[in-house]
Amino acid sequence: MVSRNVIAGAALLLLGVASCSEPAHSPGIESVSYTEDQLATMYTTMCAICHGADGKLGNAGATDLASSTLDLQARIAVITYGKGQMTPFNGRLTEQEIAALAQYIESFRE
Repeated sequence: MVSRNVIAGAALLLLGVASCSEPAHSPGIESVSYTEDQLATMYTTMCAICHGADGKLGNAGATDLASSTLDLQARIAVITYGKGQMTPFNGRLTEQEIAALAQYIESFRE
């Protein structure tokens, strides 16, 4: 049978590890801001080849972003992990860049 001291020690160790698993201040997605020009350049570089400058091109089966009904979190997930023929952008863009692009795409809606 395991002694109470071993169980108590393990519990304290787990609590200590859990409290150290994240930095005291981790920057949130909203802590980074981009100018409209930066977002337009990022979109043109990463997205426009398939989605077009206004989001309506639809090359290679790309979704018409102007008529998309995805909410912000769903857009972030699609950009991050890909969907269908769209390749994932995690690893190529930061979480902040992905969130900013997802928000920028909102401006294409009709």
